[in-house]
Amino acid sequence: MNSTTELVTFTFKFSSKFTTVPPTIEIKNNGLTVVKPTDISQSTQISFTAPLAVDCVQKCNLEIVRSKFDGFTEQLLNLEELWIDDINVSELCYGSKYYPIYPEPWFTEQKNQGTTWPEFLQAVTSWGWNGRWILEYETPIYTWLLKNV
Repeated sequence: MNSTTELVTFTFKFSSKFTTVPPTIEIKNNGLTVVKPTDISQSTQISFTAPLAVDCVQKCNLEIVRSKFDGFTEQLLNLEELWIDDINVSELCYGSKYYPIYPEPWFTEQKNQGTTWPEFLQAVTSWGWNGRWILEYETPIYTWLLKNV
């Protein structure tokens, strides 16, 4: 069965704070890279357009891969806003999950001291450590938006 699609534009607004090296992001939609690794050295807006099904329900996900934190220097990346087809849906970020890559040797030292850290954090849009931010959504996108915004 062939699905009918429509083009949907996703827009992200990022900011960062760093001392020497800016954080880098890569954006994926359903596992496919739609924005190649990009340094975020100032307030930056990034958009991509994707064909999404309109005649069947499909589970999908947006993923931001955050990298270039070396574990030593100050570095923070913020997702300030998320827009879908010119609709501000930033509050949907509260349903997201962030899977941090805890820096070593700090993480092992924490475990040895009996401190455990979660596999993921929910509703987090400021990321100091490298990791993956994931927002799950469904198509048709406008039906999903009506249920979730």
